[in-house]
Amino acid sequence: MRILALFLAIMMPAVEVAACSCFMPEASHNELVRLEFNDSEAVFSAYVHDVFDVEMSGVKVRKARLRILQSWKGQFKSNSWLEVIADEDFPFMSCGDGATLDSALLVYLRSAESPGLGSCSLTGPLDQATKDIPLLNKLAK
Repeated sequence: MRILALFLAIMMPAVEVAACSCFMPEASHNELVRLEFNDSEAVFSAYVHDVFDVEMSGVKVRKARLRILQSWKGQFKSNSWLEVIADEDFPFMSCGDGATLDSALLVYLRSAESPGLGSCSLTGPLDQATKDIPLLNKLAK
């Protein structure tokens, strides 16, 4: 058995392994938007005003300063400001996500207490999520 395991280990091709993985249920896009909306503490669109590095507990972390454009859920109001962790390699988040300066995002925020852009959500560029806005308007009522 050990010989077989060694043989397989040698003969198997190298595979790229991700540092984190996300599970999205099989559902229509509208159903995923509903699930994300219900599971999020805040849902809003925002403009990335600044991206910068800070040190947190001895670890360099990338953060982004966002200006809220429109809010569908949560405590953040239009034209308010929010700093979020926006680091793909942030060691204390399961899957971080970056932010590009001068871009607009649709953000599904899991925790307003320790806000971070997570890639295991529908958070992403606003221009790729415009079809979600009518549904978010309905869900926000």
